[in-house]
Amino acid sequence: MTKITKVAVDAQLVAAAEILGLDITREGDVHMGGRLDRRRRENAWRRRNREAIQAWNGCIDENGIPFEQLRPW
Repeated sequence: MTKITKVAVDAQLVAAAEILGLDITREGDVHMGGRLDRRRRENAWRRRNREAIQAWNGCIDENGIPFEQLRPW
């Protein structure tokens, strides 16, 4: 299923795509599909690791950042 929508694209990008013979609609689909897939995987990872992340953040809150005294900044 396709939905027609308006999208603003930088004119230089459009010109470069045309020179290379790229279909900007297809390129947008591929790029957005990749971004959506990556975002889904990131969200799933965060859900699976929520408890560990919270535990680590609790340790940081209680004890500070490990080896912070060795950081040059």
